[in-house]
Amino acid sequence: VGEKVRESRDEENIPLNPFTAGVYVATMMAQIDVLLEAGHPYSEVVNESVIEAVDSLCPYMHYRGVAFMVDNCSFTAKTGS
Repeated sequence: VGEKVRESRDEENIPLNPFTAGVYVATMMAQIDVLLEAGHPYSEVVNESVIEAVDSLCPYMHYRGVAFMVDNCSFTAKTGS
């Protein structure tokens, strides 16, 4: 199903849900706060929170879809999602 959806979508006109975007950013900021409060160095905080999302997670979700990503995660990650 996902492949058919991705084939038919217009890459220049993908809708953005403001609530979903806000939750995504808030979750990233919460992760940053937790890591900083636990004493992690800024380089690790940025790498774990921002760089991995921008360079890996977001492009992967765009290419394969969230359902595919969740289906191929570990049991622990599936439970968390």
